[in-house]
Amino acid sequence: MPHIVEVSALAYKDLIETKRDQSIIATGVSGSGKTESLRYALYHLVGMCAAIDDDQPPYPDCDDLTVHNTPGTYLPLSAYIAASDPIFEAFGNCVTQWNDNSSRFAKFTELCFDTSDEKSKLIGFNFRTYLLDTSSIVNTTKDASMDAQRSFHIFYALLAAPMEFRRSLWPGAEHLNPSCFRYLGNTLMTEIENQTDEERFYTVFDALDTFGIDEKEKSSIWTSLCIVLQLGNIMIGKENSCDDSIRSFSTSAMDDVEILGELMGVKGNEINEAMTMRTFSVSGHKRQVKLIKGEIMEHRDLFAKTVYYITFDWLINRMN
Repeated sequence: MPHIVEVSALAYKDLIETKRDQSIIATGVSGSGKTESLRYALYHLVGMCAAIDDDQPPYPDCDDLTVHNTPGTYLPLSAYIAASDPIFEAFGNCVTQWNDNSSRFAKFTELCFDTSDEKSKLIGFNFRTYLLDTSSIVNTTKDASMDAQRSFHIFYALLAAPMEFRRSLWPGAEHLNPSCFRYLGNTLMTEIENQTDEERFYTVFDALDTFGIDEKEKSSIWTSLCIVLQLGNIMIGKENSCDDSIRSFSTSAMDDVEILGELMGVKGNEINEAMTMRTFSVSGHKRQVKLIKGEIMEHRDLFAKTVYYITFDWLINRMN
């Protein structure tokens, strides 16, 4: 098996000599090290570019992203590529039975070089993502004795954020933890690969700053995550009941539907109607049919997955 440094070195050498596109592909089963291998290949490629390009500084330490971007200014490309790692991990990785940091999406990283120069300088990059597994949101185990599965890391990082920050996002959020949310389950795991959920939050926050994502945009990201979590707590009637009226899964005195409405900017009764009724037109006349319990739950989960997918896709495009 070739060493990953050798693979990246040969790809760069062939790029310079042949002036043709090069590709590095990693395949394997879950937990085999695909993400780590490609990360080291990327680090090595950028490092080689920096070594022959006086304008490009060395690759920064991903664990110490102290450089922040400001509007109208640009950082070295290596800083942006390094900052992308914690963002991809937080929003695209989760804990599975086989891997504590499993990527639930496919990623294609495109590095752009100026081959008209004999040094083949790195001049840009672009990320493309495919097949985000949003089922990880709604299929998390609720068994407190099982820590073999968690949803996306970013949800747990958000709930480990400073109390004042959580309070500013969500009424009563400073008192909430993962066990309060049906989509997150009763996990006791708070550390992944020597990084706590709280540390991950700060790392992601700094990485977003590096890309120049402003406070309004970040607020929209956090709100979208809150909407996904809150959707999971909306249940139809009591457990094992045929009651079709919306009730809260949580035993909290706060009305989960009203909280969801506040997060989404709509009224609770509008959410109730949208989730429990199907509206259609017959000969120009509006008709409504009450959905059965199973259909409502499926639509709720689909809506949550769609909100997360759109948030993820917007974030990647914003980084590019």
